[in-house]
Amino acid sequence: MKTEKTTTDKVEKPKTVRLPKGEYTLPGIKTREQATKDGDVLYWSGTACDKGHNAPRYVRDNVCKECYRLKREELKEKQLKMIAERDAKLTAKKAA
Repeated sequence: MKTEKTTTDKVEKPKTVRLPKGEYTLPGIKTREQATKDGDVLYWSGTACDKGHNAPRYVRDNVCKECYRLKREELKEKQLKMIAERDAKLTAKKAA
């Protein structure tokens, strides 16, 4: 005999973690191997990275999402500085 689900049955919600830039719903703590096997892009190791960030990690290179975001910001600033220097040199050449 089948029993039907009623509205009083509790549905377990997945764990939600709040980070500075958004909200990530994670299935739980996994190893990198388990996440690779499941085809996930991100996994939650349950431990902080070397820099102390408690964030999901990318399966492809084991870098935490926060470290990746900070590195992108650093590279963007460096590129903008290089562009400004190049433009200043070109402007100086045109003026001469």
